[in-house]
Order: sequence, then C-alpha cells, then structure tokens
Amino acid sequence: MKHPIALVLALALLSSALGSTAPARADDAASLLAKHRTYVGWQFGDGTLTSLKAKGKITTTKDGKTETYRDVTVLRLGILSRTTLHDPKTDRSEESGFTGNLFWQSDDNGFKSPVLGDAQKLAIDQDMIFNEVTTAMPGVLRGNETIDGTPCTIVRISPQNAFAMDLYVDPSTGAYKRVVIDPDGANQTVLDILAYAPASPGKLVASKYARKNSTRTLEFTSIEGNAPVAPAALHPPDQVASWTFANGKPFPVTITDDRVYFEATVNGTKGKFILDTGNGIGMVFTKKFADRANLKEIEKGVGYGIGGANTTHYAKVDAFVVGGNTLSNVIAHYSDFGNLDADGIIGYTLLAGVISRLSFSERTLTIEDPSTDISAVQGIHTVVDLSSGQPTLPMKLDKTIDVNATLDSGNPLYVLFGQDIIYKYGVRMVRGELLAGGVGGYEVEECGHIDDLSIGPIDFQTPSACVSPAFTGRDVLVGFAFMKNFDFVFDYPHSAMVVTPIER
Repeated sequence: MKHPIALVLALALLSSALGSTAPARADDAASLLAKHRTYVGWQFGDGTLTSLKAKGKITTTKDGKTETYRDVTVLRLGILSRTTLHDPKTDRSEESGFTGNLFWQSDDNGFKSPVLGDAQKLAIDQDMIFNEVTTAMPGVLRGNETIDGTPCTIVRISPQNAFAMDLYVDPSTGAYKRVVIDPDGANQTVLDILAYAPASPGKLVASKYARKNSTRTLEFTSIEGNAPVAPAALHPPDQVASWTFANGKPFPVTITDDRVYFEATVNGTKGKFILDTGNGIGMVFTKKFADRANLKEIEKGVGYGIGGANTTHYAKVDAFVVGGNTLSNVIAHYSDFGNLDADGIIGYTLLAGVISRLSFSERTLTIEDPSTDISAVQGIHTVVDLSSGQPTLPMKLDKTIDVNATLDSGNPLYVLFGQDIIYKYGVRMVRGELLAGGVGGYEVEECGHIDDLSIGPIDFQTPSACVSPAFTGRDVLVGFAFMKNFDFVFDYPHSAMVVTPIER
C-alpha cells in the first residue's frame, strides 16, 4: 500500500496528465492554478527541478529588535526531504524529514519518532506547497480577499489523506500570497508567502514566509536547484543521547491519588521526580534541584502547558541513572515551579529511546532495550502519535465522537477538552468551576461529568471532565484518573503502546 503522501503525489501527477475536460475561463480555479504554475515555472514531477539545497534563517522580532532564532538547511531529492534547525547559541539541532514511507522528527537529543495523525496531514500539505504539487490538483473558487494590499482570488483544493487548503492567488501574476491549511478545521494554519526566489533559471520557489501573527519569519538566502543530493544525506540523524541498559527488571515507584513518583540520580545527585507522559519537553528539573546538581545553563527558552508559558533553561546532563540504567549526554531543562512536591517532571526524554512498562497494579516501572519484542503482551495494542512528545491515540467520547486523546499522567483529572467538543460536536456535560494549574500558572475551568469515554472496546461511564481554553477542535487530554485503571507498555521508538485493564 502506498504511503499517503506518495498517493497524493501520484494522484496529482495523474490529474495533470489527464488535463482539463472543458475549456477554462480566465478567472476560474484551473486557470488561476495554471497561472501559478507559469509564474513559478515548474510543477512537481515534470522533471525540471528534481533536487534542492536551501539555506537560510528563522528570525524573531521583539521590541523592534530582530535576531536569529535558528539557522535552517533544507535538502530535497524528489519527494524525499530533510530539514535541519540549528541553534547558533547552543550548537544544538532539531531535524525532520520524509523518507518516502513516513515523516519523522528528531529532537536535540537525537530521539526520533514518526509524525502521524493530524501532524502528518499538516506535513503533507506543507510539502505539497513547497514542492509545487498544488497546481496539479482540481480546485474551486472560494471568493476574494486582499492580502497586504494585493487583491487575491481564493482557490480551495482538497487532497486525499491531507487537509483542504485555501490558496490566495494574485490573479495579476499567479503568485500565492497566502495559504490557509485546514481552513474550516481545528488545525487551521495560515502561512503568508512573502517572497519567491529562483532555484535555477526560470524556476521559482517560495523563499520567505511566516505564520500569520507570528514574530518569526523564515527566509532562504541560498537556494540551489538540481544540486547533487546524496540519498544518505536525507537519513535521520544519529542519536546523541545514549542508554546503557544494566537492569531489565521492574523497580518500585510511588503512586499517590494523583501522581507517579520515582527516584533517579542526575550527575550523581539523588532526586525524586514525577513521571509525566504529558511532558513533551522531556526532562525538566526545578531550579533548586538544578543548583544542587550543579547544572549549568546553556540557553533560555519557553515551555508551554496548561495555564500558559513559563521560562525554561537548557542544561547538559552527563548521566541520568534510573532503575540501574543510565541515560548519558542528554539535554535537559530546569525551571522555577514554585511549590512543586518533587525535584522535577520527567516525560518524553526518559521514554523516547526505550521500552517502558508502567504498572499501576504492581506499582513498578521497567526500562528495557528498544529491541524488546512486546507483540505477546496482552491488552489493547495501538499506534500513538508522538509529534508533540506526548502519546496521542484515538478514543471516543459518548461512544460517537472521535477524538485525539493525549495521555497525561501528570494531570490528576479524567478528561480536559475545549469548547468545540460541547458546542460543535455535542458532548453532554453538567458543569461547575475549578481552578486548575499547569507549567504556566492557573486557569479557570468548567467541570462536570460526560456520559462515556472509551478506548477500543473498553468504556468508562460518567467520567469527570473539564472544559479548558488550552484546547480546540477534537483534541482532548486524558489524565491520571483514567490512566490509573490500566497497566501500560510504552514503545516510543516504534510509536506503539499496549494498554491492559487492571482487574479490580
């Protein structure tokens, strides 16, 4: 079976080969897409621009000052790609790309995960834009709008296995001024295309763009079309952090009414930590513990979560030892958590490179080599999307509403979701109010009970739920109160998970 993006590109090329069956008016969708194709001088698959090397910068503007946020390098060979975001301050890099079979991403520790679900659809759309696939798709007119003083006509295309896109075409030139991905959905993304530049004689590519209302702008300063690109250069990077596995046996954890705690040492300093699957940043210590462990700041950043944003500091950890196993050469973070009853909150960085077994029934955690075979484990086997660094899987509310559920062992509640779940999708809920906290502070949430929450064949009746302004669309968070009813095997390296109900 073809991968979704390969299928999209194949259908696009077939559509182009078949051509239009009726004469096109000067102002219809097909003519506008054809005008864009003429403007850029190429279309994916026509053989004229088969590879690309591009370098540039993402700049950020604040208080009238512009500085480099990341250096950017993009390599493309047909539909294969690799993008490197390099931090000039810390010499750290994050990578992403497409292998021809799957989209992948890698964090600054080199931990890799496939990009799945809605994040994959978004990646397909972005590749279609910058690989000039959009002109091969059928479109319909959606009205007119002026973008930065330029009157534009909106053409909507609806590719299979991806989100619909609204293309804002300048009818006088054919240039795209704006692209809106998923225009009517919860994943709406607005990209303003600010400039085009030549990749080779007569072949233009989008060279400068920004998300609407963002302070960051990406601009390529060097673009080389039909450049030699070795297939090996498109492979995901090697892992920087490394594990030494010395104990594959369960070790005890402390489970309270709303938390999972475990002990570990950081550069030889012992600490007590919260196991938080909702921590996509990965490994965050308190400022007090970072001082005790003598961690040195290498950069400041921002962490996001329920309640807003919080300043975070990057630091290098030589050895994080848990259950007799050692994670070496790892980038971690520390922040001021106020009155946190632990020395830190640990999530993705701990789980990303291992098989981990969290047993609520036995009150144990097990860390194992990622080559461990979990196919014989009894329970519900499911694929999880780790695009955010958090395990997200399909679940249902009220037996009928499909949602993208993120498992967050650091949140004490059953379910959190946005207003869309009630007003757009019709979940029934009796509500009161609750003050809830997260990494960025506190927010007021309306809480009550919903009728039903299910994963596979397992239903939970009338679980507690809260409405949070941090969520939109079909995204929900499922917390500790739900998770404590199961044992889990997390296989992050293969984007897999096994969920086993605990018999009471």
